[in-house]
Amino acid sequence: MNIRREKNSLKKIFNNFERVENIIAFLKEKLDKKSWTKLQEPLKKYQKGQIISKDLIKEGRSTIGKKFFDLFIKL
Repeated sequence: MNIRREKNSLKKIFNNFERVENIIAFLKEKLDKKSWTKLQEPLKKYQKGQIISKDLIKEGRSTIGKKFFDLFIKL
């Protein structure tokens, strides 16, 4: 993937993430139980305001992998 396309994909992911009204409900619906469980700690930090959306997205990518990004690209 070239750099321009990768930048556009990341921009789309961040924009779509911000459009989701209830991120907890959205992720719980879309992820399997194993992936959902892995994200519990970062989600708690996000809810408490300890991390921002950008950090949660990075955490989701590192914890779950490409599957996490795909959820927001396909919105």
